[in-house]
Amino acid sequence: MKKKGLDPIIKTTKDYSIFKILDGNRRINQLNLKRIIASMKENPLVSIVIVNERMEIIDGQHRFHASKQLKLPINYVIVYGYGIKEVQVLNAIGMNWNKADYLVTYADGGNENYVAFKRFREAYPQLSFTLAVRLLSGLSSHRTKSYEGVKGSTKDFENGNFVVKDLEKSYVIANMILDFAPFFKKYNDLTFCLTLLSIFEQPNYQHDRMLKKLKVLPSALKPCKTQKQYQDLLEEIYNYKSREKFTFRTYLQK
Repeated sequence: MKKKGLDPIIKTTKDYSIFKILDGNRRINQLNLKRIIASMKENPLVSIVIVNERMEIIDGQHRFHASKQLKLPINYVIVYGYGIKEVQVLNAIGMNWNKADYLVTYADGGNENYVAFKRFREAYPQLSFTLAVRLLSGLSSHRTKSYEGVKGSTKDFENGNFVVKDLEKSYVIANMILDFAPFFKKYNDLTFCLTLLSIFEQPNYQHDRMLKKLKVLPSALKPCKTQKQYQDLLEEIYNYKSREKFTFRTYLQK
């Protein structure tokens, strides 16, 4: 095998079968592919696809598929020793990877934490990625700690170092959030969900009590702008016609 680096010769072929898709590379964005095809039809400019010594596409996956559909020749160079890390770097420079791209990369690579995360996201597609990070990483609902924790966990997620802390508890909490769906169309709104996470951690909070009150007051939940407003509203519902009043402590998340 040659030393890691570039073979400076630009080669051209219409034999699309020699190219391979690198395991872990992000899935094709069909909207982006359509845009590239339209652009190539109007202005068929020369573009270069980068491959490694195994002919796995490192950069230019969408351009390759567009050229193939248009039956255009593929101009490519070989860079020896490149793999998925270089794919991520090159894509970060161009069209940014989103969280789904990183998830697929590391899950397909066999990382158990990402496999678990992927299954969780498939089980609860209604819940946002940010919320999934909070749940699966076991972050505290304390404002500062949670904010810094999410930043760190997001970075860890991109670097392949994300760790699922308590998978079983995450499923339990996710199901508790879904219990609000029959009573509130915006049950999966991030602000509302973060308020719920704080309330669920309150000492002596009884989820059955909250659901019983909501059945009595099925239209009580209204959209709010802040977590504090949601907390006050949920506290009012929770205490409806109860002798024992309960005050939710303010551990709202940032």
